[in-house]
Amino acid sequence: MTYQLPSGFLIRPPVTADVQGVTDLIAARDIADYGSTDASLEEMQNYWEAPRFDLQQDARVIVAPDGLIVGYEEVYPRSEEHLEFDGYVHPREAGRGLGTILIRWAEAHARQRVAEMQTAGQISLRGNTAAVDQNAGAMFTTEGFALVRQFWRMEIAMTAPPDRPVWPAGIAVRTLRRDQDERVVHATVEEAFADHWGHVPRSFEDWAQAVVHTEDFDPTLTFMAFEGNEVAGVVVNRYRDVAWVGQLAVRRTWRKRGLGLALLLHSFNEFYQRGDRAVGLGVDAQSLTGATRLYEKAGMQVTKRYDTYEKVIRTA
Repeated sequence: MTYQLPSGFLIRPPVTADVQGVTDLIAARDIADYGSTDASLEEMQNYWEAPRFDLQQDARVIVAPDGLIVGYEEVYPRSEEHLEFDGYVHPREAGRGLGTILIRWAEAHARQRVAEMQTAGQISLRGNTAAVDQNAGAMFTTEGFALVRQFWRMEIAMTAPPDRPVWPAGIAVRTLRRDQDERVVHATVEEAFADHWGHVPRSFEDWAQAVVHTEDFDPTLTFMAFEGNEVAGVVVNRYRDVAWVGQLAVRRTWRKRGLGLALLLHSFNEFYQRGDRAVGLGVDAQSLTGATRLYEKAGMQVTKRYDTYEKVIRTA
């Protein structure tokens, strides 16, 4: 595939040494869109080392004449039914067609990867963009993608101690025990998230690499709710740019009893005791489990919106 890049610009596969430049690019894009960023060098490194991701094959960077990485795109299979791609263009290079070049590379590469997929059914390609970036939305539409979902970042600013949790009858809570509880927490998250739109089962090894085997993982921020010997729900918290509720999962049997709200408020209280005054999380705006209503009830508000676009690249 040929690319009509501006004079002096280069598109190539990234190398490991590019990780800081790509992280800086993502941060610059986030700040231009929303005034803040949670881009993490460690998260990017972990992602590039993921088993199903081949850095040389599945990603591209665009480098400007001065050596700055001004574009990035990655493609990865999420399931046997769809692939995802994610891309960024530096705000200083907006309007020069780099986004279109990257999205066309992503689609072409995704079509190549379809040949590796075992399913005979329909396969789609999904991409995400900041909802405030109207130019990106127009680009997706021009390239034949349709808006299918919106995700929110929600936050709470705790100007006073948060409400204390009210636990359902028979529920006891404790923190994760390192090297003992990780598989139970993973299984609980997988069971609960199976009801989420677009959820793809994640192996324990993949989950542990992304969540547990990181520098910022703190077992005292993961809370497990039990009824007797059974785990009813868990919440895995950590730090990003703010205190972060990473995974809040309540098993079906224990839903609609106030357990999700109790785990959330328990997390707020723990963060507040540690001196944190802002807590954030990400959520599907059309959550089938009513998560947005739960978070609003706890006092959280939407601070950022992200749009998901989809295109069918192979019919059944």
